[in-house]
Amino acid sequence: MGFKISDDVVFRVLDREAVILSLSSGVYFGLDKVGTRIWQLIAEGQSTDRTIETLLEEYDAREEDVRWDFEALTRQLMNKGLVQSTPTND
Repeated sequence: MGFKISDDVVFRVLDREAVILSLSSGVYFGLDKVGTRIWQLIAEGQSTDRTIETLLEEYDAREEDVRWDFEALTRQLMNKGLVQSTPTND
């Protein structure tokens, strides 16, 4: 499984943190540095597993912590209509 950014969402990265806005609903969401990195990987179209692998390469953290943080963030983003789940081929 992977995720894709909803079509009506715009975002800007300011000083390594993202500001996200849904144009259709007016939902505004801010991300810290790690959340912004996850957002960037979603924007690149990486699968969930590949995103977790990338985060483990870039941050000194345990896999279960990275996976939990990723799942919690993507759940929030989905609930707000900012991302959608997609099937992947890898």
